[in-house]
Amino acid sequence: MFEAKWKTEYREEQLRSFSDIDIDFQNRIADEVNKGFDTRDEMKEVFREIADEFDVSPDHVWRTYYSGEWK
Repeated sequence: MFEAKWKTEYREEQLRSFSDIDIDFQNRIADEVNKGFDTRDEMKEVFREIADEFDVSPDHVWRTYYSGEWK
């Protein structure tokens, strides 16, 4: 099926942008985990801040953390 060149380029740019955001998200989690947490409550608060920063649910941060994708 034919697709306009501008549409293909736009889609590719959006995928690159999404990939960059995902890498930044994972790096942010890694940075905070490497710093360490004094308590589980502190960890919850930091993960809530990350969720707010990237406009995702806290569950997404926890799933990424437990899946090990941030390593």
